[in-house]
Amino acid sequence: LHDFEVDKKENELIQDILASNETILPLAPTIDVVKEEIDFFNYLRYYYDGRSVDDIQEVFDFAVLFKKIAIIIFSISSVMIIFEAVRIWRYGIKYCMRFDTWVWYGVNLANFAMGIIQWLKSREYVNPSAALAAFLSWFYLLLILQRFDLVGIYVSMFLEILRSLLRVLLIFSVLIIAFGLSFYILLSNGNHLVFTDIPLSLMRTFSMMLGDLDFMNTFGFPHHCQMMESLNMTEYKIYTKTPECKSSRRIPYPIMSFTMVGLYMLLNCILLVNMLIGLAVGDIDSVKRNAQLKRFTMQVNVPFNNFYSLASL
Repeated sequence: LHDFEVDKKENELIQDILASNETILPLAPTIDVVKEEIDFFNYLRYYYDGRSVDDIQEVFDFAVLFKKIAIIIFSISSVMIIFEAVRIWRYGIKYCMRFDTWVWYGVNLANFAMGIIQWLKSREYVNPSAALAAFLSWFYLLLILQRFDLVGIYVSMFLEILRSLLRVLLIFSVLIIAFGLSFYILLSNGNHLVFTDIPLSLMRTFSMMLGDLDFMNTFGFPHHCQMMESLNMTEYKIYTKTPECKSSRRIPYPIMSFTMVGLYMLLNCILLVNMLIGLAVGDIDSVKRNAQLKRFTMQVNVPFNNFYSLASL
C-alpha cells in the first residue's frame, strides 16, 4: 500500500510538470553518472561535487562539442597514420631511423587512441592518451625548431646531450637497480611507504640521486625514535617533542641501512652525478660543432624531401 501511494504521488508530480508551459531542463544525473561521463573531452573547469543542475547541463553541452572535436582528431590522425605508413614503405629503413619520424608517429597514434576510446565503454585511457599526445606534440615542435637559425643550434645541442645522457644512464642503471632493491629489502618492513614495492622503490632511489634524499625523515628520525623506544626513554622530552616519533616508520636493520646509504651517497649522489655533469660540460664544444653541422644537414634535406615527395605523386 505504501509503494502504491508513492507511485501515485510520483505520477501526479509528472503530470504537473508536463502540464506546465515552462522550459524543462533535463534532470541532473547522479554523481556516479557524471563521474563516468566527465573526461578530458567534456569540460576541464568543473568538479563533480556541489554543482547545480545548470552547471551539470553546461558540462554535457560542452561534451557534445568536444566529442565532435574527438571525431575530427580521430579522422585526421587516421589519415596521417596511413600517410606515414606509406612513407615508411616507400623510403624503407632509412626513414625509420630518424628520431622525429617516431615522435610524429607517436603523436598520431596517441591522437588515434584518444579518439577511438571515446566510443568504447571503458574510458580510463582517455586522459593518459591525451597527456601523451600533448607531450609528444610539443616535443615535436621542439624538433621542428632545429631548422631555424636563431634557436636551432640550442635544440640540436640539447638532443645530442640527451642522447649521451641516456647512453650513460642505460649503463649505470645497474647501480640504481642495485640500491633500489637493497633499500626495498631493508626498509619495506619499516612502514616506509615509498619502499613498499619494487617499482616505487626504484623510482624513489632515482629521485634520491637528483637531490631528494630527505635523509632525516627517511633515516634520521626513524632511527632516533627507535633507539629511544628500545632504551625505554619514551617519556623524555627529546622523544615527546619530536613529531616524527608519532609515525610508525622505523629502521629494522640500522647498521646495514646506514652502510647502504653511505655507499649510495658516494657512488650515485657524488660520483655518478658529477660524471654526468662533466659529460655535458666537457664535451660542449664538440657537441656544438656537430649540432651546427646537423642543423645545416636538416635544412638541406627539407627541400629535397619535399621535392621527392611531390615527384613521386
